[in-house]
Amino acid sequence: MNDKMKKEMSNCIVIALLLVVFVEAFLICIETRPCKLDEKYYQSKTIKEIKEKYNIPATEEMVYDEADYQVRIVYGDGYSLDKNIDRLKYLVDEDSWNNLDLKEKQECITALVEYEAYNMGLPFELLIQFSDDMRYETKASYSNDSHLIRINNEALMKDKCSQNLVSAFHELRHCEQNIICDIYSRLSSEERNLRYFQGVEEWCKNLNNYSDGYDDYDEYFSQPLEDDARRYSVKRAEEFEEQILDMIEEEK
Repeated sequence: MNDKMKKEMSNCIVIALLLVVFVEAFLICIETRPCKLDEKYYQSKTIKEIKEKYNIPATEEMVYDEADYQVRIVYGDGYSLDKNIDRLKYLVDEDSWNNLDLKEKQECITALVEYEAYNMGLPFELLIQFSDDMRYETKASYSNDSHLIRINNEALMKDKCSQNLVSAFHELRHCEQNIICDIYSRLSSEERNLRYFQGVEEWCKNLNNYSDGYDDYDEYFSQPLEDDARRYSVKRAEEFEEQILDMIEEEK
């Protein structure tokens, strides 16, 4: 082999080695650089697999202390629908309701308030008072300061069970509204933008300027809190009636 051939062969070897180095460097670059995920790939892979393939850094996961998520139940399963069906069933049967005396009707409404407090998951115990001192037009009321629901005895005896049902749910909704507003007030202004709190700002404003309706009934009626409570109570009464009737049917 002459000198010329040796020189050409040496050059070929150098070029080959350079190509190998270049290809390896290119492959490493592809594996490590940020890249657009292949749609077909990530549709069939777990998040963990995608992160491993594309070298996506793992995010730090939030760790909660037990006290951060522990739940204390005020109204337990003893207040559930099936445990109180014997009293609650009278609230969906007008004939049976009309045959009850005042004390029996009070027991039914008490069972209803306690059941809905259980259903709502209220964080405190409600006080229930039956009054002879309320105007007939005021079927019931709620006081957030004392967590007291007052029920009008006259309305209890004169009105249909369906009307008393709606009245109780109406006041329970007011209780829930107050709790939600209290939680809302403790959030940051950014957190209040969560869709779960849509409309709560208007409730808070309404609580600060609430009209009891004695001087202006139209103003009272049109308030955001009252509009929401009316909608809730009618819908909830329909759901409750359906639940009770289904349960009675199952027992036959």
